[in-house]
Amino acid sequence: YKSLIDTTYWVDYNTHTSGIFNDTYTKIAIDKNDVIWLGSVSNGLTRFDGTTWTKFTSENSGLADNRILEIKFGPKGYLWVCTRSGLNEYDGTNWVLYNKQTGLPSNMVNDIAFDPDGSPIVATLHGLAHYKNNRWIVIRFNLNSSGESRINYFTGVDVDNSGHWWATRRSNGIVMWNRKKWSTFFTFYNLETHDPIIFYKIVRHADNEIWFVHFIVPNKGAFVGLSSYSNGQFDKSTYTAFYGASINSIEIRNGNEKWISVSPTPASPGGLYRFVDYADMIRYGKENTSVVTNNFQDVAFDSKGDAWVVTFSNGIYHFKINN
Repeated sequence: YKSLIDTTYWVDYNTHTSGIFNDTYTKIAIDKNDVIWLGSVSNGLTRFDGTTWTKFTSENSGLADNRILEIKFGPKGYLWVCTRSGLNEYDGTNWVLYNKQTGLPSNMVNDIAFDPDGSPIVATLHGLAHYKNNRWIVIRFNLNSSGESRINYFTGVDVDNSGHWWATRRSNGIVMWNRKKWSTFFTFYNLETHDPIIFYKIVRHADNEIWFVHFIVPNKGAFVGLSSYSNGQFDKSTYTAFYGASINSIEIRNGNEKWISVSPTPASPGGLYRFVDYADMIRYGKENTSVVTNNFQDVAFDSKGDAWVVTFSNGIYHFKINN
């Protein structure tokens, strides 16, 4: 017998309390009908409509790969799934696969965003790609003689409120397209060795702000997990709560409220962080809520504004923010 524990603020869905298929997920997206989709490291997708749990894998559907890297809903309401074996578009019935054979520069697709005209832009292992006029336009920088370069390992992409593209490269800074020209930014750099000392992981936009998540690379002297860009300035030193933090996602609610999912490290307790202004930040974790873990992976918001929070090994939580 399984029963949900309603903690007023936090409701847990795990293999002991619900029909969820496993307790380890890393990605979440919610559609306009409040249907929840979960992505896992190796077990494909899970769909929850409030009553029924449904599992999609490469064995029982058109899903390209059970290793999910990102999931988002596009402007048409279709689900886009980034995997290690290509990009899927799912309209609720049909699965479309995009991969190297259809024009992508790599089958490893790390992130997806959408241009103001609704067309998808993806960050891949070997460059950016933009789907326009029924074909992929590939964008790469400073290719070497073999046609590849580590600086085209793109980890994240987003489009801000002005329609500008922002993309992060794992080991070579940030690129931005203002719809006229490309700009490149190196916010952390060793001037003596000409070596980047930060590896970029994620980019997300808020109102008049761009936020960047970094891999922590102690042997390169890189400890800061979060930085931002606003009013023409990069800020890479203010966010001391995220020094040494392993950040898994940053999502934006109501235009400018940042929600940051963090795993514990020796330097950081992990948890779920929420702020509009950094000085007024709130942290949620097992120390001050009914959750049983501080290993948070991702968060998404339903039509009521409630948060649905993914943990690494303890299922998911419905956080009734307004209670």
